[in-house]
Amino acid sequence: MYQYEEFSNGHVLVTHTSKKYRARFRATDAAAASQVVCDLNLPGMLERLAAHRYEIETQGINIGGMMILTDRESQAQLNATHTTLNAGFISSTRWKGPEGWQTVDITAIEPLAQAVAQHVDKCFQTEESVEIQLRAITDHTEMASFQPEEEFDAEFAAV
Repeated sequence: MYQYEEFSNGHVLVTHTSKKYRARFRATDAAAASQVVCDLNLPGMLERLAAHRYEIETQGINIGGMMILTDRESQAQLNATHTTLNAGFISSTRWKGPEGWQTVDITAIEPLAQAVAQHVDKCFQTEESVEIQLRAITDHTEMASFQPEEEFDAEFAAV
């Protein structure tokens, strides 16, 4: 993480906590110097946030004791099956679930497709909310203490 070392003579000295880095940036005052450090850290924080959202999005969900896969391939397959059944192209299909093979129709697939869609939507809404918070940070000490993964988890649980 980039860190604010000192501000003097219209410049902020910035270093990095885990790599060899030392640079000076122009800044009109201490607040602008702090913003420079926030701007340097923002891309890495957003990457961490997106990676965490992806992890939560694709780890699966539990519906009534049944684990539903939510990786991208499973999302696509469930969506395609729901669309095919809903359009009436077929009235039922064979589906392999935790208890083996079963025949499912739109009535059986719809609640699963809806739950997965709601889960994915909640993941992206939560990521957007945390990103807005991150982009609003202008103080380098606040940015340094912000944990996007923890903030995501807290917001996700609250929704």
